[in-house]
Amino acid sequence: MPGFEIVSVIFILLLVCFSAYVFIRFGLRPMARPGGDGRIKIREKIPLDHRGSTMLLLVQAGEKLLLLGVSQGNVSLLKEISEEELAEIDNYYAAETEEGGSQFSRLLKKFYDPK
Repeated sequence: MPGFEIVSVIFILLLVCFSAYVFIRFGLRPMARPGGDGRIKIREKIPLDHRGSTMLLLVQAGEKLLLLGVSQGNVSLLKEISEEELAEIDNYYAAETEEGGSQFSRLLKKFYDPK
């Protein structure tokens, strides 16, 4: 009867693997909500290195716009941006594309706050 025991063990292992697959495939998905309910959105993401481990994120959390600096294991709030400031930034980018020149330094001077 040793052959029957080996077949039983293999059958039980296959049953456990199949059950795990079904549970992971269909059981966990309703619990994990990757998109959330839409209150927090990443509006823009700019990588700062070639690996993509350091980046700037413009995040909308409810009515607030947050500029976040993200690096490996670290998230820093750089600035909370008002809708007026965002409209002004959009105007700078629109003028930059019309004129063909860079206005980034003027934009930095405008929002630089040496507190």
